[in-house]
Amino acid sequence: MDNSGRCEVKDEFSCGMGDADGGRINWDGCSAFGFSCTCCGECCRGRIDIRMNIEDLWLMARFMDLGDTADLSQRGLIREEPIEGGGLRYCMQFKQGWFKCCPFLENRLEDCGTLRGLCRLHPHTKPLVCLLAPLGREWDEHTGESQWFSQEPISGCPGVKSGAENYDPNAVIAELSGRLDRESHYYGVLAELQRMNAPDEVFREFHRMETRWSVDAHLEDWEIRLGIRTSG
Repeated sequence: MDNSGRCEVKDEFSCGMGDADGGRINWDGCSAFGFSCTCCGECCRGRIDIRMNIEDLWLMARFMDLGDTADLSQRGLIREEPIEGGGLRYCMQFKQGWFKCCPFLENRLEDCGTLRGLCRLHPHTKPLVCLLAPLGREWDEHTGESQWFSQEPISGCPGVKSGAENYDPNAVIAELSGRLDRESHYYGVLAELQRMNAPDEVFREFHRMETRWSVDAHLEDWEIRLGIRTSG
């Protein structure tokens, strides 16, 4: 959290090259812009941070037929990332070695010789930040409002089409409204834990949940525990 009290929890791609905020364009709330994923797979390789919320972890754990989100760490699929202002959250752990990539990237060579990068999690268990790309948002803990922006997933992304208007952010936001609402509640818990100066172990506890429980119930339980909402 910075000096203004704004929660510095961001839902965006953070590229390892140059300024993480480079190329960001604030969205006016109505305009469409040019983007159509080419499945090149470049945003699934290299040094990119895929920041995950609690529902992302829950969906991935269920996809892997795991009983608890904590099992994802034991499998080496996620890693901890410090949050500016204190605490931690989780990112996808890319495979290391000579070919660094998302563990769920599936490369496929087409008959025409084109290499396509496909996601094994697409679409129902894919991290929200990936589903939104190239749309991103910052959430304000005081107003509960989001500031939306567009940003290339990677520098020179071939899916970004100048002058085209084939990507409608309002349609994407409407389609993902349920997940976005749960992520706002997730951000609210993170902000409250930061305000309490909670130790890292409490942040780890918050990100652990059994896959047999619902994300809504998990978030509600933590909001009640922290006094964000009352029971009943």
